[in-house]
Amino acid sequence: MSSAECKERDPHSGVAFETEQVLTNWSGTHTCKPKRVYEPHSAQEVARLLQYAYKTKSRERFRPIGTALSPNGLGFSDDNLVSLAAIDYVHVDAANRLVTVGAGARVSDVLRALDHEGLTLQNFSSIQEQQMAGWTQVAAHGTGATLATVDDMIVRMQVATPTEGLLTLSREQNAHLFSFAKVALGSLGIVTELTLQCIPKHRLREHTYSVPVADIHKGHYERLRHYRHVRYMWLPHADQVTVVVSNPIDGLVADVKTTDPAAEIVKNYQQTTAAAAAATTTTTTTTLATQPLLDLYVKLKPETPMSSIERFSFAQLRDMLLAIAPLDAKHVKAVNQAEAEFWKRSTGSRVDDSINVLGFDCGGEQLVFEVAFPIGSLAEQTGKDIELVQRILKKIQELGIAAPSPIEQRWTARSTSPLSPAYSTREEDVFSWVGIIMYLPAGKTDAERDEIRHAFHAYVQSLQPLFAEYKAHAHWAKLEVEYTPMDAAPSSSSSSWWNYFVGGSSSTTPSTTPPATTVTGNTISTSSSVDRKKRPDTITAASLLEHVQRTPLQARVASRYPVQQFNEYRRALDPRGILSNDFVNAVFGDVSKR
Repeated sequence: MSSAECKERDPHSGVAFETEQVLTNWSGTHTCKPKRVYEPHSAQEVARLLQYAYKTKSRERFRPIGTALSPNGLGFSDDNLVSLAAIDYVHVDAANRLVTVGAGARVSDVLRALDHEGLTLQNFSSIQEQQMAGWTQVAAHGTGATLATVDDMIVRMQVATPTEGLLTLSREQNAHLFSFAKVALGSLGIVTELTLQCIPKHRLREHTYSVPVADIHKGHYERLRHYRHVRYMWLPHADQVTVVVSNPIDGLVADVKTTDPAAEIVKNYQQTTAAAAAATTTTTTTTLATQPLLDLYVKLKPETPMSSIERFSFAQLRDMLLAIAPLDAKHVKAVNQAEAEFWKRSTGSRVDDSINVLGFDCGGEQLVFEVAFPIGSLAEQTGKDIELVQRILKKIQELGIAAPSPIEQRWTARSTSPLSPAYSTREEDVFSWVGIIMYLPAGKTDAERDEIRHAFHAYVQSLQPLFAEYKAHAHWAKLEVEYTPMDAAPSSSSSSWWNYFVGGSSSTTPSTTPPATTVTGNTISTSSSVDRKKRPDTITAASLLEHVQRTPLQARVASRYPVQQFNEYRRALDPRGILSNDFVNAVFGDVSKR
């Protein structure tokens, strides 16, 4: 965020704000220039801001903004933004293993506070600088077939709404609305407080090793069952998958009986002693492991002294190498193969706090697209998760795509939030998350960055039929709904490229679609005297009209999510669309009465 030239206080709400701000997201792919950035210091200030706008029938909109980590700029708006950074308290209830946080508290700060009390969160993302509200509102995730997306850790929440002011939601209080509000993209209310369930602090023993693509299926379901955390990094053009698995050592979770190719690495796992548990990383040293990337760089840039680049990390070296020719498939293949050697040299084990093991360097600025799709239960062993990525690799090979590493694959249990991509009514269901990537190397011109962006869009386009076949839907923070100027829509609406980026039509409605339950008008959420657990079973005329007028994108989203119910809550809590932005309206429709 740039330095503010003007900082004032709103005379009606009393909330301080800044003007003339320019915001850019972490990946450098989206920018906005809001009229004002409000900086409330309490939930009451947030509520006053929204209620004044509603009661005066203002046409202003207010979007909550966090640390701008979402690749698609989900929170951005050229109207008004509400920064929750000052609402960042962390209160730990160690006896009940609960933590209550202000919406603006960063994940990293919450983890540190919990650490002092011998607690931690059961799962979290590789990056830990998100604010808690935004992190949960998009159903962010870590990895582990028994661990749901992060929204499922929420046991109670407080949201500020235009019509109702502050609402407290939980499984016992406004339960149905609670299930929707946990993942709502900031459009049912601005989250001001969250209470989450915690678990005891623990260390993880992590094992890293690589196997050929053809062998990854061996022991796959044993890995998902026996390890708390499992992550695959598929390396295009290198015929290799790097496997990263970990389990708690402070109280072993299960006997490891597996045909996993890592058997040699983990064979002494159950005999881990206290002394061994305290050991440091046993992988090969970083300098030796990065030698293949160093050698490739010096080969391509012979004027570069080896001594001048040896200090760089693996991620930095990969970025430097890709910057040489990011869209040359032959060059990217060579970089991926050097990366494959790096991971082979990094085979080994380490023991560390779960915070350090689950967080890792994701590299520099990047374009990412990630989808989640159901794979059934572990007992069913459908093989869909492995099958999809193998077909992605085949498509990359057929089309000669300059696809850098990795294609990252993770797993979660089902979520109970209807708008989570991992939502299911079946407790045993597991979802796989697959993400593809292209990097935006530093020093590239705007024209070069646009060229990479165009190539990435084409990359995603080529995979659209596969995603549809496997009923895969985008991560909310990675769904792009806008074309770049250079990507004009093709003349035919049947183009898979165009259909994908506007959502396309889909007949692949997952079996996990929630049962149809709707509300009528404002009878559920706008009167504090009604029982919000009661849900009338009729549909408003506005809902029917909305169904008829859906865009292809909205139709695709509605094929997976209970959009009618969600929009009824939007009409009840925010009938003037104060909390919306272009993204929300493009995905769910504009339901405001302005």
